This record gives sequence, C-alpha cells and structure tokens, in this order.
Amino acid sequence: MTAREFVKSGKHLPRPLRDFHDQKRLFKRIWQNVRNRQKQDAESGSLLPVTLKDSNWIDCHIFVIDFFLWFMALHGYTLQKSRQPIEFYDFDHAMRVFDEEQMQALQARIESVSR
Repeated sequence: MTAREFVKSGKHLPRPLRDFHDQKRLFKRIWQNVRNRQKQDAESGSLLPVTLKDSNWIDCHIFVIDFFLWFMALHGYTLQKSRQPIEFYDFDHAMRVFDEEQMQALQARIESVSR
C-alpha cells in the first residue's frame, strides 16, 4: 500500500472520524468551543481574540492546535507518526522545499523593490 492509498482508504483517521457525518458532528462540537471562547474573549476584551471568519493560516493554526488537537487529546487521541509499513513522504524534505520556496519568493520581492 502506498501513502496515497493509505490516506484514500481513510485508515489514517481514527475510527470515529472515518465517517463524514461523524466528522461533521465532531467539528460542530468543537465549533461550540470556538464560539464559547469568542464570547469569553469579547467579554474580557482579549487582545488576541479567536476569529475564524475569513480565515487565514494563522486562524487555522489556532483552530487546529488550540481547539482540535486539544479536544482530541482530552478524549485520548494524540497526533503521532504512523507505524504502518508504508513508505510515506519525507516530512523534512517537504519543509525544506517550502523554506526554499519562501526564500526565493522573498528574494524576488526584494529584487522587485530594489529596481
């Protein structure tokens, strides 16, 4: 089985998340936490309120780390590297490629401003 086949099969997900309707229920439940946090932030005048309308990568980061993984951990699930005997993509390589692309984009921007 390849990494793509593994993901396509849904086996990368815990059993309670393999069904689309179960996924919807979970995210609706977590969304309650988001709404409660937004309400608390509004009441307390928080400097960094949780906002997910017109989301960007920062909002998604907050959602996944502060809500999704937190909720799942409270229920006994943790994010961990798979032990399946599959040749997965190289995470470090993917991050190096991303860093290189970001550096090239920054260099191109600097050059365009310098002209």
